Amino acid sequence: RDKGVVGFGESVQVSADILDADGTVDVANLWYSVNGGTYQSDEMILTAGNTYVGNIPAQSDSSIVSYYVEAIDNDGNVSTNPSDTVKNAYFYYVLNRDLTIQDIQRSPFGGGWSGYNGYEVTVSGVVTADSSTITAAGGEVFIQNGSGPWSGIQLFGTAVLNLKLGDNVTVTGTVYEFHSFTRIEGLDDPASVVKNGTAAVPEPSDVSTSDVGDLGNGDLSA
Repeated sequence: RDKGVVGFGESVQVSADILDADGTVDVANLWYSVNGGTYQSDEMILTAGNTYVGNIPAQSDSSIVSYYVEAIDNDGNVSTNPSDTVKNAYFYYVLNRDLTIQDIQRSPFGGGWSGYNGYEVTVSGVVTADSSTITAAGGEVFIQNGSGPWSGIQLFGTAVLNLKLGDNVTVTGTVYEFHSFTRIEGLDDPASVVKNGTAAVPEPSDVSTSDVGDLGNGDLSA
């Protein structure tokens, strides 16, 4: 899509390279759903080479928009990207406010991937684990903006190595899914990490193994 963080009143353009190796592409559609409603389609237009473009109109504040691309070839064969259009459909939030860690982390359909994967984001939080408590190449630093589900995220890059427990920071980096783990990468430039003083460290949440032990992969409560 043409923008990572989608604001209130902004339309979104989605591009896809589509190629049929043994024939031709008959039609390409961009399917989108708003807040879990019925999927609607926009026929994608071939613009150059193998690139097709479709549009999702602007939506109201706090909407969740899921979408996928469908291609049909000259033999009637159908393919979609992603292949699982239920759990793993692409999605984004329409926001009339600043982005939060919860927006980045929450995967409402159970696929586990962030709606901002591959896009640059700016987000704030308090350091809850620093490189003195978790040691690894590149540093293991986590921030939270409160307690509860979806409230924490890992930071990765040399510019976070000197962060300490309780630092209140604003970071600008790229969301990346690493072995089913969502983190913010590219934090090597000192300018990508801004310290805003210190703050109280969020209280940890107790989670019992009996609460999660029988839940399956993709279960949102897990």
